[in-house]
Amino acid sequence: MDNELIKRYYLRLMYGEINEYEDVIDYLTEYLYNNPNDPIVLNNRGLAYVEIGKNEEAFSDLKNSITLKANETIPYRIIADLLKSQDKFELAIKYYTTALELNKDKIPLYKLRANCYEQIGESELANQDNKEAEKLQK
Repeated sequence: MDNELIKRYYLRLMYGEINEYEDVIDYLTEYLYNNPNDPIVLNNRGLAYVEIGKNEEAFSDLKNSITLKANETIPYRIIADLLKSQDKFELAIKYYTTALELNKDKIPLYKLRANCYEQIGESELANQDNKEAEKLQK
């Protein structure tokens, strides 16, 4: 499978133009057979796993993506979102924090982390994040 095909499936996946995530996973798995250390493809397959509710597989691919290329924001954000959906707020905060450290201008990350802080009773930290998000919006 060539890079153009990978990009096309990734774009279609990202924009929700397809619901055939199993097919996307099959294609990306085939690509990874010959290119097992491609962090972008691991990230993309992890995202496809999220879409079909295979969270353990998603975690595995996303963590491997981070191991191979730790300076990308997206896998940290996806893992944090998954953890938040499982009410694992403190761990989600750690992943949101890393994503913010990699990319400071991400307003949604501040808001998502603020929500996690609120869930664990850390209203002062939540307020700080909400203020930071407001400041960035100006």
